[in-house]
Order: sequence, then C-alpha cells, then structure tokens
Amino acid sequence: MSRDAIIINSYGVQGKIVKRSEEVRDFPNLTDEQKKEEFQKVPDYLKHCTKIDGIMPTNQPVVTSVDYDMDKGIKYITTVKEKHIFDTPDKKGASKKYKETVMTEERFPENISQHELKCMEKDELMNRIQKEVDEVDLDTIKGKEDILKFANGNGYISNTEKKRRAVLLLKQLDPVLKERFEQEKKEYKEKKAIIWTNESGKGKSELLNEINKMSIPYYERPRITSLEIANL
Repeated sequence: MSRDAIIINSYGVQGKIVKRSEEVRDFPNLTDEQKKEEFQKVPDYLKHCTKIDGIMPTNQPVVTSVDYDMDKGIKYITTVKEKHIFDTPDKKGASKKYKETVMTEERFPENISQHELKCMEKDELMNRIQKEVDEVDLDTIKGKEDILKFANGNGYISNTEKKRRAVLLLKQLDPVLKERFEQEKKEYKEKKAIIWTNESGKGKSELLNEINKMSIPYYERPRITSLEIANL
C-alpha cells in the first residue's frame, strides 16, 4: 500500500483508501425552492457557513461492508463517500461549473464493543435454536409437556436459553395449533349437523342433550411461565 493510500480520520484512526473512481453525472440545476429545502436540512449551527450549490448535493456516505476479525476484536468498516469537483472559472465573479463526482472507498478499523459482541452471541444462539426448531416434527408436540421437554434441551443450559427455546417453538407451533383448532371446529359442526338430521325419531330435547354432551372446540395458546422454566 502506497503512502498516499493511508488516511487518518477525525478521531486520529489510521485507515486506507481501497478504491477511487470518477464519473460525470447529469445534474439538474436546483430551483430556488429546492435550494431552500436543502438549506433547511442543514443543522442550525452550520447554517452560517453553508452555501448550497446550484446542483444536486452528493449522496450521504454508505457503508458497503463490515469485516470482523474476532481474534483481534476489530472490525473493518468500508464506506463509500462522494465529492463533487468543480472547474474554477478564470473570470472573477463567474460561476464555477460542475466537472465530475469522485467516489472514494475508505476502510477504517474499529474495536468491537462488548454490546456488539453480546448481540452477535445472541444472534448466533437464536439461529442455532431456530435450526433445531425447524427440525422438530410439530405433529409430535401435543401439549405443554412436550414444549417444556424441548425447552430443557440437554439440561445443562441457562434458564434464559430454555425460555428462548420455548418461545421460538411456540412461534413455529402457532399456525399448527390454529389449523388443528379449525379442523376440530369443522368436525364439531359436521357432527352437530348429523345429530340434527338424525332420522331415529328422537325428540328435540334428546337431540339437544346429545349435542350438549359433545365437547366444544376451544383454542388456547400454551402459556409457559418463568417458574415452569426454572423448575426444569
């Protein structure tokens, strides 16, 4: 890497220019109204030294990639910045003209914070649990006991992880439970209709007694409490 490619940001951190490219854009001139709108976006403390050019402003810097070096505890952030280049007029008072736009790809190292590490660990855990949930045959989950059994895992995990296992399984199980309920409700209506159309000669009161003896489908999402998790 040449010395010209080495740069230092406002925090004194040394980085490097990965790539630089130029392009000429077809910029429309801003109307007076558009200039006012752009000026209003500028923070109040910068308005006194801000001048809005007659062309569209550059795009905001964009992060294109983040590469992690977990051994060193550092992440390398690559950002693309834009800058308009203008031709300086020879005549005094003449307006400068747009020449081109330069895109600079910069890469700086940054320490991985403890908060980010914990978030990454949580994401990794949740992805691993979700993979296990995806492999579960949901037809084998009949009640709360089966859910708690899955939540317990190998029995050597924290209560927090057990709770997350239960939550993810319940989330996956929800549409299955609702489908079961809809099927039970359908079967209940069909059985009820068969009783009413029974030609056995039974009276209305007898038919009502038969219907009342039928169990009415009821949907209730299993609720796993913190106490139940702690007692696993």
